[in-house]
Amino acid sequence: MRGGINRCEASEARRLLRTAWENVPERIPFVIDAVCLLPEHIHCIWTLPEGDADYSKRWGEIKKLFTKGYLEQIGPGESRNESQKRRGEAAIWQRRFWEHTIRDEVSLIPALG
Repeated sequence: MRGGINRCEASEARRLLRTAWENVPERIPFVIDAVCLLPEHIHCIWTLPEGDADYSKRWGEIKKLFTKGYLEQIGPGESRNESQKRRGEAAIWQRRFWEHTIRDEVSLIPALG
Protein backbone atom coordinates (compact mmCIF):
# COMPACT_ATOMS: atom_id res chain seq x y z
CA MET A 1 0.00 0.00 0.00
CA ARG A 2 1.09 3.54 -0.57
CA GLY A 3 0.59 6.94 0.95
CA GLY A 4 -0.08 8.29 4.40
CA ILE A 5 -3.46 7.87 6.07
CA ASN A 6 -4.74 8.75 9.51
CA ARG A 7 -5.36 6.21 12.29
CA CYS A 8 -9.06 5.70 11.61
CA GLU A 9 -8.35 5.20 7.92
CA ALA A 10 -5.47 2.85 8.76
CA SER A 11 -7.74 0.74 10.95
CA GLU A 12 -10.37 0.55 8.20
CA ALA A 13 -7.67 -0.21 5.61
CA ARG A 14 -6.41 -3.13 7.72
CA ARG A 15 -9.98 -4.45 7.99
CA LEU A 16 -10.44 -4.18 4.22
CA LEU A 17 -7.15 -5.95 3.60
CA ARG A 18 -8.07 -8.74 6.00
CA THR A 19 -11.40 -9.16 4.22
CA ALA A 20 -9.62 -9.44 0.85
CA TRP A 21 -7.14 -11.96 2.28
CA GLU A 22 -10.01 -14.04 3.66
CA ASN A 23 -12.09 -13.95 0.46
CA VAL A 24 -9.53 -14.53 -2.27
CA PRO A 25 -8.33 -17.98 -1.05
CA GLU A 26 -11.94 -19.18 -1.14
CA ARG A 27 -11.93 -18.63 -4.93
CA ILE A 28 -8.24 -19.06 -5.79
CA PRO A 29 -6.74 -21.52 -3.30
CA PHE A 30 -3.63 -20.68 -1.30
CA VAL A 31 -2.58 -20.67 2.35
CA ILE A 32 -1.32 -17.52 4.04
CA ASP A 33 1.56 -18.72 6.23
CA ALA A 34 2.83 -15.35 7.42
CA VAL A 35 2.13 -11.65 6.93
CA CYS A 36 4.06 -8.59 8.00
CA LEU A 37 2.07 -5.42 7.36
CA LEU A 38 4.24 -2.30 7.43
CA PRO A 39 3.18 1.32 6.84
CA GLU A 40 4.42 1.38 3.25
CA HIS A 41 4.48 -2.26 2.17
CA ILE A 42 3.56 -5.86 2.93
CA HIS A 43 5.60 -9.06 3.25
CA CYS A 44 3.74 -12.36 2.84
CA ILE A 45 4.61 -16.03 2.80
CA TRP A 46 2.05 -18.13 0.97
CA THR A 47 1.74 -21.81 0.14
CA LEU A 48 0.23 -22.32 -3.30
CA PRO A 49 -1.28 -25.58 -4.54
CA GLU A 50 1.13 -28.07 -6.10
CA GLY A 51 1.92 -27.10 -9.69
CA ASP A 52 0.46 -23.60 -9.34
CA ALA A 53 2.85 -20.63 -9.15
CA ASP A 54 0.46 -17.84 -10.15
CA TYR A 55 1.23 -15.26 -7.47
CA SER A 56 0.14 -12.45 -9.78
CA LYS A 57 -3.43 -13.70 -10.07
CA ARG A 58 -3.79 -13.82 -6.30
CA TRP A 59 -2.19 -10.41 -5.70
CA GLY A 60 -4.35 -8.96 -8.46
CA GLU A 61 -7.52 -10.23 -6.79
CA ILE A 62 -6.42 -9.03 -3.35
CA LYS A 63 -5.58 -5.59 -4.76
CA LYS A 64 -8.87 -5.41 -6.66
CA LEU A 65 -11.04 -6.30 -3.65
CA PHE A 66 -9.09 -4.03 -1.31
CA THR A 67 -9.11 -1.09 -3.72
CA LYS A 68 -12.85 -1.36 -4.36
CA GLY A 69 -13.59 -1.27 -0.64
CA TYR A 70 -11.00 1.44 0.00
CA LEU A 71 -12.42 3.77 -2.63
CA GLU A 72 -15.97 3.19 -1.41
CA GLN A 73 -15.28 3.54 2.31
CA ILE A 74 -12.19 5.76 2.67
CA GLY A 75 -11.82 7.74 -0.53
CA PRO A 76 -9.58 8.12 -3.54
CA GLY A 77 -6.19 8.07 -1.79
CA GLU A 78 -3.35 10.14 -3.15
CA SER A 79 -3.51 12.19 -6.34
CA ARG A 80 -3.10 10.05 -9.42
CA ASN A 81 -0.41 10.69 -12.01
CA GLU A 82 -1.20 10.77 -15.74
CA SER A 83 -0.28 7.10 -16.24
CA GLN A 84 -2.61 6.01 -13.41
CA LYS A 85 -5.41 8.13 -14.85
CA ARG A 86 -4.97 6.60 -18.33
CA ARG A 87 -5.01 3.08 -16.87
CA GLY A 88 -7.92 3.80 -14.50
CA GLU A 89 -5.73 2.97 -11.49
CA ALA A 90 -6.10 4.30 -7.95
CA ALA A 91 -2.99 5.73 -6.28
CA ILE A 92 -2.97 3.01 -3.61
CA TRP A 93 -0.73 0.17 -4.82
CA GLN A 94 2.55 0.03 -6.64
CA ARG A 95 2.24 -1.82 -9.95
CA ARG A 96 4.81 -4.50 -9.29
CA PHE A 97 5.74 -6.90 -6.55
CA TRP A 98 8.79 -8.97 -5.82
CA GLU A 99 8.37 -12.71 -5.47
CA HIS A 100 10.76 -15.33 -4.18
CA THR A 101 9.91 -19.02 -4.22
CA ILE A 102 10.77 -20.88 -1.03
CA ARG A 103 11.34 -24.49 -1.97
CA ASP A 104 12.20 -26.14 1.35
CA GLU A 105 12.37 -25.74 5.13
CA VAL A 106 16.00 -24.61 4.94
CA SER A 107 15.09 -21.52 2.89
CA LEU A 108 11.88 -20.91 4.89
CA ILE A 109 13.65 -20.25 8.22
CA PRO A 110 15.56 -17.11 7.06
CA ALA A 111 12.42 -15.79 5.36
CA LEU A 112 10.52 -15.95 8.64
CA GLY A 113 13.51 -14.25 10.34
